Amino acid sequence: MPQDPLERVKTLLFAERVDPIGLLLDVTSMLPKSLLKRAILLAQNASEEVLRAFLLAALAKEFPKERDLIKLTKEHPIPPGWRIETVTIPQGKELERLLARVAEPERQQLLRRWFDKIETERTDEPPHSAAGSGRSAKRGKPKAATIEESWTFDVDPSKSHRGETETTRFADFLKDDDAETTDIRAGGSVFLGPVDLKGNPIKSKSGSAASVIRVPRSPTTSTFEEPTVEISRGTEERNDIVNLGFSHANAADKRVPPDEPLQPGRPYYFWLNIGRELKEAIGPAIPLDFDKLPEEAVLTVAIFGFENEILITPGQDVGELQIQENAPKKESPVKVLRKPTGKTSIALSARAPKDFLKDFLLFPVSVPEKEGTYRLRCNIYCSQVLVQSYVVSANVKTSATPVAEAFSKKLDYVLSQSLRAGHLASLTKEPHLLSLMVNNNGDGTHSFRFFGGDGAERYKDDAQVDGQQLAGFLLQARRAMHKVSWGDENEWDPAKKLNYRYQTPAFDTKKLAKDLAYLARAGWRIYTGFIAHLTKPEDELKTLLANPGLVQIALKLSPRAVVPAAVIYDYAWRPENFDFETTEFELCPTFAAAIDNARAGGPPLEDCDCFKNGCALSAMIAEIQDPDSDKTLEDLPPMICPSGFWGYRHSLGLPLTLDGTNKDIPPVIELKDDLQVIACVSTDPKFVERDPHLGRLKALKRALKFERDEGYKAIVKRLKKTVPHLLYFYCHGGIRANTNLPYLEIGASDKFGPEALIGERISWKGPNPLVFINGCHTTSLNPEITLDFVSSFVQQNGAAGVVGTEITIFEPLAAKFAEECLSRFIGAAPHNESMPLGKAVRGARLELLKQGNPLGLVYIPYAVGTLRLQQQN
Repeated sequence: MPQDPLERVKTLLFAERVDPIGLLLDVTSMLPKSLLKRAILLAQNASEEVLRAFLLAALAKEFPKERDLIKLTKEHPIPPGWRIETVTIPQGKELERLLARVAEPERQQLLRRWFDKIETERTDEPPHSAAGSGRSAKRGKPKAATIEESWTFDVDPSKSHRGETETTRFADFLKDDDAETTDIRAGGSVFLGPVDLKGNPIKSKSGSAASVIRVPRSPTTSTFEEPTVEISRGTEERNDIVNLGFSHANAADKRVPPDEPLQPGRPYYFWLNIGRELKEAIGPAIPLDFDKLPEEAVLTVAIFGFENEILITPGQDVGELQIQENAPKKESPVKVLRKPTGKTSIALSARAPKDFLKDFLLFPVSVPEKEGTYRLRCNIYCSQVLVQSYVVSANVKTSATPVAEAFSKKLDYVLSQSLRAGHLASLTKEPHLLSLMVNNNGDGTHSFRFFGGDGAERYKDDAQVDGQQLAGFLLQARRAMHKVSWGDENEWDPAKKLNYRYQTPAFDTKKLAKDLAYLARAGWRIYTGFIAHLTKPEDELKTLLANPGLVQIALKLSPRAVVPAAVIYDYAWRPENFDFETTEFELCPTFAAAIDNARAGGPPLEDCDCFKNGCALSAMIAEIQDPDSDKTLEDLPPMICPSGFWGYRHSLGLPLTLDGTNKDIPPVIELKDDLQVIACVSTDPKFVERDPHLGRLKALKRALKFERDEGYKAIVKRLKKTVPHLLYFYCHGGIRANTNLPYLEIGASDKFGPEALIGERISWKGPNPLVFINGCHTTSLNPEITLDFVSSFVQQNGAAGVVGTEITIFEPLAAKFAEECLSRFIGAAPHNESMPLGKAVRGARLELLKQGNPLGLVYIPYAVGTLRLQQQN
């Protein structure tokens, strides 16, 4: 088959034996105005009434004058009781796609030649006016059709059509009383679908009845065969998608075709609709799956702009959709709950569907004055959790000449492709305070997209941060972690024989305060780095995040930089006032007292007053920031409060976007009987804490099945036969020579890399395990490189999430953190019940902090914060 688009178009138009009426329907929007009347004459030769009416209605939409459209559709109405869902043929869809890639002059020339050909070849046929009279005068050589096509119609079962039932012969749907219909009723029809011996449609498993009928031609006409007609009745399966597009500001229901560029400097609406695929929608369709819909399911849609690109209207950039329970099959189950425009009126045309504003979210936007390609981002949230994010691009040109692919969309972040309400409800069992999406804009900047709410107020803002500036912030954060862990800001180097600074468990308040100061200096720079670029006052974000809650950091596929969210510090101070080498820092007195009480057996640090608006340091800062105060931040003592760190105050989750065989991130790890744990370990004799540590993990809970493997073959063999709830790596790691491919060193020296999971065909469909990577003494295995493991486990293999680290770690930290985190996650004593992963990670960080170690902040949960174990009934 020719691969060149132009040659393939010629093949479809002039060589293949396909009825031109079939092809015509798919290319109506591409016809030049000079061919419109000729196309209508051809359409009137369609012998089947419904097909003819639909084709003429499609052509009528191309009329520049509304009165002509109304006139034609009145003359050729859709028969009562019919509702046409899709009418298409495979060749027509392919022709439409290929024509869009052909230059406009060549396209028009080809279409004119095609019309000349089919008008010459058509034989005498009745043009089927509204009254059913008249004949065409053209004759020509007949052409035999050898390819049968499928035209799909949906008959509204709520309307009576000649009193038929679901098992009525489909020939009776043809209302004309001419010779053709008489032939059909005499037995001349040919059924191509599932029918019984009497020719009646057979009911499908879903309860619908369907068949295909080919309408025969009169013996005196051309041997062209009409496209076959597939008629569906009853409760056919829906195929809902997220439709995105643009429409005109003066008539919001007048949607911009996919090949029509936007005009410079003009206002438009950007619209979102969830329902059946619309021809004006941008890009390929991605099916949804609305099953078992709870009435309370709500989706929030927010749009964000890019600097100097499509302009978003402030205050009209957020809308809500309600998922309806038991919605009629003919209607979308998703309706507008709150319009982005509020009470502002929206102009509609006289022909707008009565429920248009219930089906479409409309966001007013403006297009730049210059020609170019411009973008916006459309995010879909559920309870402040980002579940889908699209980047939409629009071609802006002064000329209205149609262009191929005037618009495009890219789904570049997804936790739930199906948007199943049951899945979303499980994913958002606890509402989040904030979702923060960080992504590279492709122009040297990064966007921080904030969306959150505390049940009363909604927060939305975004900031554009220079890429080099952000890279500098991340480097400072890693250097601070290095300094705290082994006393050197550079990457860990075994040749330097550096020691882990928290090797002994002795509690040292002064050491802890200074190390927290190093981390807070880096965390404050990250915070001010994006706060300086926000459009709203900082107080709004501070108020939202003042109390502990769930926070999502949305990570796109393979980001260049993973924001160390746990280290972000939002208590104002001036670290440049202090010489860090000589200054003795101190802890906030409120938190210091809480640590002393916790160490003495009192309330856990989660109950500290600093997390409940009772922080002494926070009160000092508020007093300084009071407009009537004469003090400045220079008057603050060298004091740090752990509650200023996001990782201590909030339960964080950093779920990576799905981009593989899995379409919905697992919100739970289902547990039937015993908890299955597989430990994959290194046998390096230097791991002196390995065996005691694994013994403590095994003893965490009685109903725990613990297996241990010490080599590549052993772990692969076990994973092919066993689906664990927890896959635990306690080993070395590194980077392969001359590559950036990471590996984990298991057994004596076996290397286990992300490619092994694919090559050995290891995947999980349920339960979906949590993978915990404790890579001790793991040189250069930073998050950007570790992400290869994370993406492979989550995207390709079906893991529910991965726990990793920001920097190289050492055995005492690895063992202690894993035991504290996993005991909370599985609900081991003294914890009463299993905790979600975000809460378990936070609890482990605070437990290490209570013991004087701040390095729990280096652990990253690449998962939704609500991920949890769930006993399967």
